[in-house]
This record gives sequence, structure tokens and C-alpha cells, in this order.
Amino acid sequence: MSILIFKLNSFVNFFALLYNIVVKEKEKNTNKAENASKKPSKNRKLLMILIPVIVGVVLVLTACLLAVFLSKPGQAGEVEIKSYDRQVFVKTKVEEDQRTYRFKFTANGKSVVISSESNMLEITQDLLDDKLHLGTTYDVQVCYVDPSGILAGDYGKATSFTPTLRLANTSIALNDEDGKTISWQSVEYADFYNVCYYDGSMLEKIKTTQTSFDLSAIKGGQRQVFVTSASNRMGLRESEKSNIVSLNVTHQMKAFTSGTVDKITKRVSIISPESVDGIVLTDLLNNVEYNIVDFTVAKSADRYVITFSINLIYTTDEQTFSVKPLADAYNLFSGEAIELRVI
Repeated sequence: MSILIFKLNSFVNFFALLYNIVVKEKEKNTNKAENASKKPSKNRKLLMILIPVIVGVVLVLTACLLAVFLSKPGQAGEVEIKSYDRQVFVKTKVEEDQRTYRFKFTANGKSVVISSESNMLEITQDLLDDKLHLGTTYDVQVCYVDPSGILAGDYGKATSFTPTLRLANTSIALNDEDGKTISWQSVEYADFYNVCYYDGSMLEKIKTTQTSFDLSAIKGGQRQVFVTSASNRMGLRESEKSNIVSLNVTHQMKAFTSGTVDKITKRVSIISPESVDGIVLTDLLNNVEYNIVDFTVAKSADRYVITFSINLIYTTDEQTFSVKPLADAYNLFSGEAIELRVI
């Protein structure tokens, strides 16, 4: 701006000098008008040369003045909002030969001005705690301050901006002792955590305020579990997912002491309050080995009917034999508890 003003002053001084020369020469030639009709004088020739020059200077001055009042040198461009992972920046174009940038945030009729030596202002937690507010929508503008400390032009076009921050993610670990409990480090500003896993294509989330979780609470099967941190505060976004823990989740169900064995088909039938993918029988016939075959699960109203056959296996010195399905004579549900687990 100061350079442009200096140039304008130079043009004005030059124009004044030319004007003085023309006026003086005109006064000298007033008394010689009779000779002017006969032949052009030297001064008149000079005047004819200077007129185009003067016109050119006027045009240049006009262009410079238009540049000053229309383009407003030093006025900032439009503000942009840039997000990189957990970092958020308010950014404007780089203006050469400027010392600082002034970002003005206006909301509800009140403005906050933040100065920066960079054309990018990072929205940090400290800045939000001190000057701005999460979840509040601001009109953001920027202007420049030149090296002499003078405000270089007006504030630029306003851009709407609502400050938000993404919470830090955490890292989870599986408890080596029980193999079913995960734990993680707490995250600053987090109000709760989401324990997440996929059940088929559906993402399941279980909310907890603790920093550990018993995976017995999730559906059984081969699971990949991760945790995200979250907050109830407006403007704090849910974190990226943690590392993934893979495990086979099993549920020990109540021991059944009642059921039926079909006398003809030898198939076992059990009523269950929930569906299972498979079963394991324990404490059966003095731990005789067995196979579960023809396993089915059918829903009936608010319960599930689980049916299967049991093949007993015994070993001799020579070979292993698989015998016929277990007969009802063994009285499967009398005196012997059946323990079911999801597998």
C-alpha cells in the first residue's frame, strides 16, 4: 500500500511540473499571436508534443486510482476450513510482504480477533478454552497487517465455521488371565466409550463409562472388537477406532436338567431362550468321548428349539469305533447336567 501511494505522489508531481511548463510557455507566446498564424513557433511545437504525454499521465493516474478503490490492495481472500486427521485449520491465501494475519470470528454480535504470523490458524483445545467455543457457528474473516504495522485493507469475505475437534483414540488390550476382558487408557475430554464389533454387516456399539469391559456381554462367535472415545459436549467428535482385538467369544449357559430324547430317531431336543451356533456337552457318561451330529436350531415364538444327535466314541488297542446314536436308555437328562456353550 505504501509503495502504491509513493508512486501515485510521483505521478501527481510529474503532472504538476508538466502543467507549469505548459502555462509558462503559453504566457510567453500570448504577445506573439500574430506570428503564430504565419508559422508554428518552437513553443507551440513543444505544446503539441506535451499534450499526448499529459493525456497519458492522466490515464495512468485514473487507472491507479481505480485500482486503489476497486481492488483494495491488501484485502484478504475468502477463508477456507481445512481438516487433517485430528487437526483443524482456518486458512487464507498467502499475501507477500505482510507481517501478520488477523482472523476475526463473529458470533451473536460479538467478535474475537486472533493474530497469526502464518496464513493458517490451527484450532487447538487451548484456543477453544480461551477464546472460542465448541459448537458455536462463527462468521470468519481475515485481513493483513503490513510490515510497518498498518492495517492493509479491510476484512475479506466471511466464511461460516463451527469449531469441532476429534477426540484422541485409545489402545485396547485383552486380559491374559480370563481371556475375555479388554481394558484401555482413558482419553482426555472423553465422557464415555463405545465398545464396537460387527455382527455380520451390522456394527454393534455398547456404551460404557469405564475403561474396561467384559466381552461376555456381546454376542458369541468369532469377533473383532475395537473401542472409540466419545463425548457429550457439542463439537467434540467421536475418535477414530482403536486397535482391533480378535477372539472367539463363548457364553456358558445354564446347565439343563430337562429335555427329551426321541425313542425312534434318538435325537435330543432342548428348549433355549436364545439361539446358539453349537454346543458342548460336559460331565456326560464319565467323560466318554462323543460327536454332535445333525445339529439344528429352530425358532418357536420367543424361544429356540435345539435338536441334535450324539454319537459315542470309544477306543480299543486296535482302533477307534463310532457307535450308534445315544439311546434313551442312558437317561440323558436324569442325574447328568448338560452344559451348553456357544462355539
